[in-house]
Amino acid sequence: MISESAGALEGDVISFERAEIDREAFREMLASPATRPTALVCGSDGLAIEVVALLRELGMRIPADISVVGYDNVPDTAFWAPPLTTVAQRDLNIVQTIVILITATMVSANLLIDFLYILADPRLRHRAAA
Repeated sequence: MISESAGALEGDVISFERAEIDREAFREMLASPATRPTALVCGSDGLAIEVVALLRELGMRIPADISVVGYDNVPDTAFWAPPLTTVAQRDLNIVQTIVILITATMVSANLLIDFLYILADPRLRHRAAA
């Protein structure tokens, strides 16, 4: 659960891949209005699918009770009910940057880059789930 504290975001990561104990902790967190988050940001659209299924199993309405955001912009997510809000990566930018870095490294093995910022330029695709 993420909460605001002294201007910073703090929180825990719940993984659905490790064990059923995480799912149970998630269910317990959702059961209490005091600990229930208003939104969940998932590391992938695949995880968002699992989260939405669990939320529905618990009788929660998306986004009326809780918002869900995925990551990857899987094309099918636009057609879910409700359509999933997701973050779209700009794959071409990432690939171009990788090619430039590999080429630069091949040209000069001693190439030193003090500060390198790679701008993937992700885009939020706001849909009904958030």
